[in-house]
Amino acid sequence: MMHFAIIRELDRPARQVWALVSDFSSAPWLSSVIKRVETEGQGEGMLRRLYHREGGAPVVQRLDRRDDGAMFMVYSHVRDSVLPTDYYRVELEVRALGPARCVIEQFMHCEPPPDANPDEYRVVTENMINFFTDKLEEYLLSSD
Repeated sequence: MMHFAIIRELDRPARQVWALVSDFSSAPWLSSVIKRVETEGQGEGMLRRLYHREGGAPVVQRLDRRDDGAMFMVYSHVRDSVLPTDYYRVELEVRALGPARCVIEQFMHCEPPPDANPDEYRVVTENMINFFTDKLEEYLLSSD
């Protein structure tokens, strides 16, 4: 099992960032790579399917826990067509660093497939999460 964190400070209010990342039914900051989001159910236990612009099977994620007061959520990958894995769970937290600055912390726990090189798998996973966080930051900056 691998465990690692991606931590990024953003020049935006924590509640603004939380409103975007915690909305499990949309992902507007990923519109360059995700063409459609479909959901099933509501609240904890709901599923979302992220359909890639390039086609292929969607990534299916489950919302395991969400605490709006603490700006904390946990979600798991049920099926991932991009990153093969036997287990993938993300704990995501947004914390205020001031009125217009925050930090987003993403703690990953994943089990690479048996045939994967652990070092390469970690790099690919970190790059993917950094890409998504870059897209979030770009989206927030473009909303000025």
